[in-house]
Amino acid sequence: MSIELKGAYPPEADLQSLVRTVTLHREAPDGWVELVDDFAYASGAHPFESVLTTFGDVRIEADSVHVQGEKGALQIKYDANTVAFRIQKVEKVDLAEGEKDVNLIVFSPIDEQQSGKVRLAFYPDSHK
Repeated sequence: MSIELKGAYPPEADLQSLVRTVTLHREAPDGWVELVDDFAYASGAHPFESVLTTFGDVRIEADSVHVQGEKGALQIKYDANTVAFRIQKVEKVDLAEGEKDVNLIVFSPIDEQQSGKVRLAFYPDSHK
């Protein structure tokens, strides 16, 4: 499934295109999901970020990020040669159920680019 997201951003974002593609791969034993953000700016190189939001605990390994939720765990793989990431903790977010900490997992190309892709692969995590 692909969707053009350019219209969700103001003109100041200078986006020529932002297409997010989500693909379900059904290979045994558990399958996996691929998320690709394909971006292009209209007038030169800019920073780009693909942000995932989670209430789960985040653990970092060499080429992947692991998220442990209440009911399951997820491994997120990325190409460390082209993509960098950082974790940003937002404390005490006011929710209907009360305050809760949120983790933002921010993936971005290592260098600013006029166009490029951020490709992530999501797998059920066996390190629960």
